[in-house]
Amino acid sequence: MTGVQPLVGRAFRSGEDVPGGPKVTVLSHKLYRDKFGSDPSAIGTNIRINGTPFETIGVMPPGFAFPANDDLWVPLQNDPMATPRGEGLYPTVVGIRKAGVSLSQASAELSTIGKRLASDYPKASEGFTMAATDFVDWSLGPEPRQVLSTMLGAVLFVLLIACTNVANLLLDRAANRSKEVGIRSALGAPRYTIIRLFLAEALVLAAVGAGLGLALAYVGIGVFNRAIVDTPPPFFISISLYPPVIAFAAGVALLATIFSGVIPAFQASRIDIAATLKDESRGSSSLRVGKISKALVVFELALSCGYWLPQA
Repeated sequence: MTGVQPLVGRAFRSGEDVPGGPKVTVLSHKLYRDKFGSDPSAIGTNIRINGTPFETIGVMPPGFAFPANDDLWVPLQNDPMATPRGEGLYPTVVGIRKAGVSLSQASAELSTIGKRLASDYPKASEGFTMAATDFVDWSLGPEPRQVLSTMLGAVLFVLLIACTNVANLLLDRAANRSKEVGIRSALGAPRYTIIRLFLAEALVLAAVGAGLGLALAYVGIGVFNRAIVDTPPPFFISISLYPPVIAFAAGVALLATIFSGVIPAFQASRIDIAATLKDESRGSSSLRVGKISKALVVFELALSCGYWLPQA
């Protein structure tokens, strides 16, 4: 069903999942390595499971531990007719949705089947409902997604506050460079060149910040993975810096460049060349940034309140 083939040996065959069928087992690669020293001759040997000898027929590839960090698998050989309805095992059922069938459609079909069973067997079906859910969602539950979404929102607020701080600093720096900008403009530099200059500086800051952040993340992930070695997450979760994560960080850096660099860039490109060149000081007399700077501070305070209030 999973589409994963054994690394060594074979998987289960038809007829091995019936009552009284052959006692066979498939091992995880971890168990194969730790118990048998990765010796191929382990195939065909017997191991005792709950006191019963099982023949080892295969070994799954490294990393495969479906469905929840399991080390070996045996076929289900229970007889459903041997116990009254409602008194047997309660297995977890995992399946593959047919191509083109959505999760809601599968849930609706299962719900219909469940209602029919409840009508036919009201006593055994009392309190039971049927629905389909994604395997990862079922394995993790809603809490991890909620926690991670909350963390992402908190980090977004911090990033916006940082961008506002940088925008204010770049705005002040642009004010102190008004003489330089005026000279560039007087020498024929078009407005878009001035804007590009300030955006390039903001991009360098964002790129350096993203690079340092990725380096810190790489170190932090290594420390975190070593800390959870005794209680690993489900086998399908790998905590690492994947290319999509790096691409996301690059995209965030680009957005941070735009957010923190656009206002200073446009303000610097709108200076009065004549007034700037007449002004002998290098102050901000020709670049009015007071209102914009105050607006950024107000925005930053609003973000801070928006970040802290929900946490309380």
